[in-house]
Amino acid sequence: MRVAPVARRAGPRCAMLRIAVLLATAFALACGSPSGPGSDRPLRVLFIGNSLIALDDVPAITAALATAAPVRRLEVRSLAIPGRMLRDHWDSDQTQGVLEQDGPWDVVILQDVAVVSGEGRDYLEDYVGRFRDAAPGAQVALMLVWAPKSDASWFDVIRQHATSVSAATGVPLIPVGDAWQRVVAEHPDINLYSSDIYPSTFGSYLTALVTWRFLTGATTTGLPAVLHLPDGGMVELPPAVAARLQEVAG
Repeated sequence: MRVAPVARRAGPRCAMLRIAVLLATAFALACGSPSGPGSDRPLRVLFIGNSLIALDDVPAITAALATAAPVRRLEVRSLAIPGRMLRDHWDSDQTQGVLEQDGPWDVVILQDVAVVSGEGRDYLEDYVGRFRDAAPGAQVALMLVWAPKSDASWFDVIRQHATSVSAATGVPLIPVGDAWQRVVAEHPDINLYSSDIYPSTFGSYLTALVTWRFLTGATTTGLPAVLHLPDGGMVELPPAVAARLQEVAG
């Protein structure tokens, strides 16, 4: 994917305030056990992304994991809309309204396409920085996505660019792509893909596991293979497959 460079926009808050808020939020996340500070209320999590996490509703699966294993309650809102990149979300009144009027958010998770060009890396840094500055009270995190099934070697570049953006913006990575690479290498019989880039139910379950671990800090071992989603749907995996994916996710 090649994206034209976009002019950087200055953030609305000073750097010292942002650093102080992020440190406080990081402490709250680290203490997010049932006995930790703030654990009497749900962690408010906003997903902003596209069809890579919308296809099987990764935000809903993540919420279902939290219901099944109440390490920390989650209140999840999803703006995962097929076809949208972060710049489309930035220009969307809906996204801006959710950020400004439906907050405050504890965590904002950003997901975009796999970046494999220098121009795409610059684009990603620009918009990750914009969302970070637009949500100064939240821990903004960037989801490290996976490589296409047809060329797993792209992942080295995808990871390099995402790591660079993380370092430049101070936004942590959710290491979903790393978990995918490990499954591809160690469990080739588990097909994480429904097409060259889109996830199967196994892939979406793994993505939710890694995200849940990031949000709670708890181990994924022993989580259910059958999940009842907030909308009444259900995700069901063979127990042996779920156990192997849980082991990879940590």
